[in-house]
Amino acid sequence: MIFNIIILFFAAIIAFWVSAICGDGASLILIPILNLLIPSSVVPFSLTVGTFTSSVTRISAFKKHIKWEIFFWFVPFSIPAVLLGAWFITYTNPNYLQLVVALFLIANTPDLLTSKENKEGNQRKYPKYILIIIGFLAGFISGITGAIGLLFNRFYLRFGLKKEEIIATRAANEVFSWRDTEVILEFTFGDGFEVERSIKPDELPVYLQEKYHELKNQYDHIHIEKVFAFRKKTQYEFYCYKNGQLTKYEI
Repeated sequence: MIFNIIILFFAAIIAFWVSAICGDGASLILIPILNLLIPSSVVPFSLTVGTFTSSVTRISAFKKHIKWEIFFWFVPFSIPAVLLGAWFITYTNPNYLQLVVALFLIANTPDLLTSKENKEGNQRKYPKYILIIIGFLAGFISGITGAIGLLFNRFYLRFGLKKEEIIATRAANEVFSWRDTEVILEFTFGDGFEVERSIKPDELPVYLQEKYHELKNQYDHIHIEKVFAFRKKTQYEFYCYKNGQLTKYEI
């Protein structure tokens, strides 16, 4: 476990250094590593925590370069798409999710191999409404994979943005596109890393929904979390409150 943490630590340093220079690309380094260390269904949530922190740092460094006109077209349509992508994960077989992530990484390859001259040559500006489509697609991909990669950099170039403006504007877009989900990353020496996500009762498996309705009659309020852990079966935690007292059930 310690060895895995060390590898992830240095990989994150390199990945977010690349991200600060290119505007993104950290996901191309971190997604394969995270897939080896934690379940595929947890990768988007774990990656989001890191990219959120990285985006805030980039905003503080390049805030004067943010193109707010693009931001206000992009964000309103990316947020519901992120929620749709996050919902999609909960009903997706992990094997299919790995396939989606693999296709996402492959789709980024052309941008890595294209020279700067080819990207900037013969550029035609897109109309503003294209940002609505880009925002929605970027949000949906982010909701599934936890990152957008370099896929949409070419669109920013078409709107006439320079490198610093792409970095700053993308960082602002990514911060406000962060999925509206409570995610907690927890570490204990006994259990290692765990990712806990708050869920609604109707997201529980059928047999646990019966358990929930049984407990519901006994307590004032029940908070449910879905727990993902490295090489362990997914668990559910019920935080049951009655008269100010907490009772916790792990199933």
